[in-house]
Amino acid sequence: MGVAYSSKKKKLHEIKKQKKKNEKIDEQLITKTYSKVNKKELSLLLLGTGESGKSTFLKQMRIINKGGFSNSDYETYRKTIRTNLVLHMKLLFEFSLRMGYEVKPKNQELGNDFLKMLNISQEFSFDKVEYIKCLWQDNGLKMAFENRSQFQIPDTANYFFDKIEEIVDKDYQPTDKDILFCRIPTTGVNQLIFEQDNTIWKIIDVGGQRSERRKWIHQFENVDLLIYIVALSEYDQKLFENFNINRLAESLELFTKISNNNYFENKNCIIFFNKTDLFEEKIKKVSLKQCFPEYNGGLDFEAGKQFIRQKFVDKAENNQRNIFSHFTCATNTKNTIKNFISDHNTIMNKFEINSNWEINDIYKIKDIPTFQEDFLQFFSRQNFNLNEENFILFKKKYKQKERIVFDIKQDKLKINNLLYKLFDKNETLHKIKKINELNYLKLLNQINEEYNKNKNFLENIK
Repeated sequence: MGVAYSSKKKKLHEIKKQKKKNEKIDEQLITKTYSKVNKKELSLLLLGTGESGKSTFLKQMRIINKGGFSNSDYETYRKTIRTNLVLHMKLLFEFSLRMGYEVKPKNQELGNDFLKMLNISQEFSFDKVEYIKCLWQDNGLKMAFENRSQFQIPDTANYFFDKIEEIVDKDYQPTDKDILFCRIPTTGVNQLIFEQDNTIWKIIDVGGQRSERRKWIHQFENVDLLIYIVALSEYDQKLFENFNINRLAESLELFTKISNNNYFENKNCIIFFNKTDLFEEKIKKVSLKQCFPEYNGGLDFEAGKQFIRQKFVDKAENNQRNIFSHFTCATNTKNTIKNFISDHNTIMNKFEINSNWEINDIYKIKDIPTFQEDFLQFFSRQNFNLNEENFILFKKKYKQKERIVFDIKQDKLKINNLLYKLFDKNETLHKIKKINELNYLKLLNQINEEYNKNKNFLENIK
């Protein structure tokens, strides 16, 4: 009898111990799921004209938040950098001939032979290296490069010409700076997704050339923030697509169109006025009047950049949005990080306010604790089935009680944001004692699954 009682007591003790263990596991699962689902999501769209520095900005964010590049990326950039040496020297030599720059006779012969080689193949090969080295040493070609605003060649081409010995070494691996300087035209859509401060950031980069802009419309939906990149130094340069159009004037016109676009009516915007280093050097010699005849600031760096900034900000002043602006050199990692982080807290504060506004204004919840309780009770009776029919029933229930007024608007409803703004984590874990933990976990999972499966699954609820 005593042995049986002792055995039974031991068994009950083990059951209680296991139950506590299970409860702890359930709580950990709930906390983990809550944390995962409750992360903020912020979608950023990078806009700007071709060669403004959008892709460089994206590379910066990758270096900062994703730890840099893969071996495959390094191989791609190595090939591109070497091929660009060939293509850019071809452009430079042809321009120097066309404009009559004084090239040494010996180098002119080398250049002509170099062009003949390119008729066979424009790919990089080691037999082309000596031609590129000799041609870059010619003062006539260097003078032609100083006047590069008259033809299409990247501003960073000289950086790679100067380090050709390193680039052609068989063990060469591009540095982060090399990759930032490497020009590859963006086609299609590139994305970078990373997590920072419990926020999932999604940065979208689309091609800036005119032929690529028709693809932008597909990226407008559900964008939280615009980042517009302006290349300050392009005020005396012409478009690749149309040599009669000034690049900076094109950028201003594009920003004006974006500011007046209904999709972006209330979107916050950061403008990065990029390439300040090149602008500072150029404005000492080239007047800003080439782009803006009304400019009266002379060859002053500070006056020039502030004039351009005001031109852009004025285009957005009639919109209900927050405009942040910074002068940057996108290849300066430290500076870019500082400016972006500077706006990060402000952006997230605005984002938080907007989310709370949607809950309080759209749903007009008068009694949040009761809403929490009733929401869980209602959907537990519906076996936690988050379909449209049950949400309609839930809406009717609260209309009758006059506790909540539903005005669900298309593209405004994010059910996970609503729930996790309402359900404080600690309070929920306390209240959960009244409700089966696994059912609540099931609810969290299903909310996430339904939302990801079809983000607009509630859009037709009127």
